[in-house]
Amino acid sequence: MFRAKLAVVAAGAAAALALPLTAFAADSFTFSVSPATTGSWSTTTSVLTVAKILSSQETVLPAGESICHDGASCAPAHGTKIGTTSVQGNWVFLFCGSSTQNFDAEWVANDGSYTPQSGWSIVAQVNNVNSLATVKSWVVENSSGSYKIEIPSIPALTCSGHTTKLTSTLGTYNGTSYDINQNPGTAGTYTVTTNLTFTDNSNEQLTASYTIS
Repeated sequence: MFRAKLAVVAAGAAAALALPLTAFAADSFTFSVSPATTGSWSTTTSVLTVAKILSSQETVLPAGESICHDGASCAPAHGTKIGTTSVQGNWVFLFCGSSTQNFDAEWVANDGSYTPQSGWSIVAQVNNVNSLATVKSWVVENSSGSYKIEIPSIPALTCSGHTTKLTSTLGTYNGTSYDINQNPGTAGTYTVTTNLTFTDNSNEQLTASYTIS
């Protein structure tokens, strides 16, 4: 079964961000895998809380994590729902009222609407779909086997001055599991880095760790 070396989701690689990164006390990022055993196919869950409005996100996944390439035997059919993203926030369409909006994560064919940095190639595309918007993400790989998840454009649907919480689960949908992510084969603690860009052009870097045994 063909797999690509990944570095894990949900939600960015620092190399693509030219501006200095600034930490914000209210913001946080966690990442977990289940089951947390070496070499297992796992469901990944990330939780990102931010106090500003996101415009893009780029996530660096740890070496040793692997993901199925689109078109390989392990890949689900195009249009398959492989996870969900729940976004709790204050929404423009509700005049800044609070609610939770749920997005379905769909495995799709690369639509050609994103061009990665020089030296990187697209290996998979996942769209997060809701009646409000479709948020597209791509997994990219370079020649050294490093992987990133790119979300180059996030629509500004939430209001400023409020905290937004995004909970993303990939690999399971309505009780059905898919062989999307595979844990590293060596026991240890692994770090995921996500780099965020906000609508005010500020940047932030957050990290999260998970342990497998």
